[in-house]
Amino acid sequence: FNEFIQAANRGEKMTVFFVNNANYGMTGGQMAPTTLPGQKTMTSPYGRNTATDGFPLKVCELTNALEAPVYIERVALTTTPRIRDARKAVFKAVENLRADKAVKDVALFPVFAANSAELADNPLGAVAFMVGGDAFGDGNTLADIAICKVKPDGFALEYKEAGASPSDGTFTVTEADGAALSGPFGADKKYIITLFIEDGGVYDLDAAAGSIVDPTAIVSYKKPETHGSGGGCSAVSGAAALLALIGLPLIARRKK
Repeated sequence: FNEFIQAANRGEKMTVFFVNNANYGMTGGQMAPTTLPGQKTMTSPYGRNTATDGFPLKVCELTNALEAPVYIERVALTTTPRIRDARKAVFKAVENLRADKAVKDVALFPVFAANSAELADNPLGAVAFMVGGDAFGDGNTLADIAICKVKPDGFALEYKEAGASPSDGTFTVTEADGAALSGPFGADKKYIITLFIEDGGVYDLDAAAGSIVDPTAIVSYKKPETHGSGGGCSAVSGAAALLALIGLPLIARRKK
């Protein structure tokens, strides 16, 4: 949280989705600074008592006190209309990051985990998905999209095209039969996207040896009148409930 506030205060070009789970979920569910009044946790079994525990931090209000942030919005996912509003907020946040690129759609891959003893000998793993063309955008090319590695702290890293020598943080996209792309993406076609991730590297969410965990998203951009180069990634962390989650079958394979 401190890193986020400091980066926001500097005006870093980033988008952060702060998902409030209201507890320290990875360490047993203890009360957190954002636990709501009366909410029960492992360390507040009778609910948060504001008289003794204080009030929860209001992240939007804290961030709004800074000069640099340009777009702040609190949303909820409790009803269908609120989910629609949250989706609009996601798009607006992404567009604020790339003023020269208008976002058309964001497709979030399911978070995957790949485990292999072979990673001890060759830490560069390759994980492939069979993806429908609508995820890339009908008529789009690689220049119209960005492949992002999504981190839970609100940051994202962009995968680069692998070229002849794949390395950590690179990708390839081929036709469904493995052949090179024959033209723009078609909504009625299937494609194979392969992500190259080094075990324990920057693009590996899991620090455990022999295991690769990575959430990924495809950001597609609206085509300008004069077509330019591709855009960059924006932060879309932990937002499966906010985005159009598409089902992508997973094909795990090794880079030889």
